[in-house]
Amino acid sequence: MREEHIPFTEEEIQTDEAHKKREIEQRLLFQKELAELLNEKEILLKEINHRVKNNLQLINSLISLQLNGIEDKKSRSVLIDIQSRIKSMSLIHEFMYESGNFGSIKCKDYFERLTHYLRRAYLTGSKKIHTIISIDEHNYDVELVTYLGLAINELVSNSYKHAFQKKQTGTINIDLRNVENEYYLLTVKDDGDGIPYKIDINYITSMGLQLANTLARQLNGKLEIESSESGTTCLIHFMKI
Repeated sequence: MREEHIPFTEEEIQTDEAHKKREIEQRLLFQKELAELLNEKEILLKEINHRVKNNLQLINSLISLQLNGIEDKKSRSVLIDIQSRIKSMSLIHEFMYESGNFGSIKCKDYFERLTHYLRRAYLTGSKKIHTIISIDEHNYDVELVTYLGLAINELVSNSYKHAFQKKQTGTINIDLRNVENEYYLLTVKDDGDGIPYKIDINYITSMGLQLANTLARQLNGKLEIESSESGTTCLIHFMKI
């Protein structure tokens, strides 16, 4: 038997419309409260990041003041190395503060700014050492870039300090590429003097290379060093975290 359609009464229609109106108002109120909470969170993150950045810059300034009163070359070298490591981390916070993005940053821009700092910190006299950076324009996770920045800091500063003792000009190439799925390869190569002896990764005496090796392991990867008369190549094979 076919059921007869019973139309809604005027009162039922008004009640339904009022209910829908309340739902819309509640949804809009919830969205407004959520937007306010997200805005507060972003402001808080930006403020924390700004303070970390300023504190790291303050530490670097204090080290610079300390350097003015030290004449011993070995002591100065140690402090400059510490300063460059702090700078590699403070630059991360500078990029996050400038972009407002606290999850990822443009790796290439960061590498360029970092190597520019290292050139001024370590390259003295009339030597002209150029840096070529090959990497895509994509953003990379902040944690990953922090590890890579510290590794590049060690490898590039090592090249500036030791690779060009006999040469006045040269090139340092930095290359980061995806080789397979989540596996990446970071290459830092110079055309300097080369290392006159074979390096055993398990028995590294250089503090900088020890740190680079440790960073490679923290990235679930490994450091390899190849050297000849035409220069030195440092390779870090790692899995993207």
